Amino acid sequence: GDMRFDPPLGDAYTWSINALAMGTLDRCVLQFDQVFWDEELTTISVIGDDPERWYQFIPLNNALGIPALAGFNAGAAADDLETYSDEELIAEMVAVLQQAFDTQEFAVVDAKIVRWKADPYARGSYSYVPVGGNFTARQVLSEPIHDVIFFAGEAWTTTDPATVHGAYQSGLD
Repeated sequence: GDMRFDPPLGDAYTWSINALAMGTLDRCVLQFDQVFWDEELTTISVIGDDPERWYQFIPLNNALGIPALAGFNAGAAADDLETYSDEELIAEMVAVLQQAFDTQEFAVVDAKIVRWKADPYARGSYSYVPVGGNFTARQVLSEPIHDVIFFAGEAWTTTDPATVHGAYQSGLD
């Protein structure tokens, strides 16, 4: 109801938009004073005290040339962590890393935190077909309206939904 079309989109488009749900996949990127993990790793998986929080990290040292890790949280854990202050979120991620690597010999230099669900323009990280939903919703949304309105984005693609490359390709199409 925050966006209105005049004339209205029509039942098929309205149904299709409502047939999809939004999921949350947030990341926190911490830059450190040094690399304290194996520099050759491309993914780090952690089984901590809570296996639904801070379970995957992507080292950015090779890609960006800086000692940084991107930590991911999804679903209910990400929704909960969006309510944390930056300081609380960083402290929790650091505690998980200290336990996983059995070290406290690093310092956080910088942090970048995304909260996709709280972002009023995104309202989530990716679309998905919920239980009881219908996969034809994406097909309907990928069709133009009277060759005047063309939707684009990860929710509107039928080939690579819920991905950046799917959103990009739908824009090209």
